Amino acid sequence: MRKLALLGAAALMALTAGPALAGNSSGGGAQKSIITLSDSSGGGCPASQGGTSLGFVILNTAGQPGADNKVVGEVSLKDGTPNTTYMVFLQKNNNDMCGSGMGIASLTTNSQGNGNAHIDSEAAPLTGPGTYYVHLKTAGQDLASVPVPLD
Repeated sequence: MRKLALLGAAALMALTAGPALAGNSSGGGAQKSIITLSDSSGGGCPASQGGTSLGFVILNTAGQPGADNKVVGEVSLKDGTPNTTYMVFLQKNNNDMCGSGMGIASLTTNSQGNGNAHIDSEAAPLTGPGTYYVHLKTAGQDLASVPVPLD
């Protein structure tokens, strides 16, 4: 009975503490977003509008709210093109031109199409509050995350 009570208390703590540890909708804290196929037929690096998830991105700003000095994050791709290297672009405020975004990392997938990349950007136009998303680009496939607010 004691083990059951301890297990119940631990579950209750996990349920109530979990939401407090995540980011909020106004951009405070780390923000998680799905990666989906992106329609770049018109060129550029458009954001995702949603769809079947092929992985996720977690983005956060470092520093005081409103005076952040860099964007950090993780990209986790699942079911991408196997044995392929993607260029990872960090985009701000729905500007879909890849040249104005920052190519900040490369992500290489394994034989199952899974890969990870770390984002750490201190470039001046890509800091501070705004709406951010990640675009993954390779010769045969374009992927993007759904935009998230960061403060």
